[in-house]
Amino acid sequence: MLADLQSRVESLESIGTFSATQSDIKEVQMAMLRSLRSIRSSMVDNAISGPSIASTKELNELKIENERLKMITEKQGYRISHLVRGVKELQKDKSL
Repeated sequence: MLADLQSRVESLESIGTFSATQSDIKEVQMAMLRSLRSIRSSMVDNAISGPSIASTKELNELKIENERLKMITEKQGYRISHLVRGVKELQKDKSL
């Protein structure tokens, strides 16, 4: 197994597939660090300022819409129950 790994490493080195230098790696790490710092800064800013006005407004609109949809669902359920009762009565009358 060790010989197999050694041969793989030698073949990769001979092909030149792994040609990254220390400076290349450092450059990628610094870019990643800048990106992470930016993300962290945004998260801290959002945590300090709390929810934005837009998100609070959207949340209130969604609550209102949810209540409206609940009322519509209740009305439709009431209507359906009456229709089902009427159909059952009609079927009962026909069977007599």
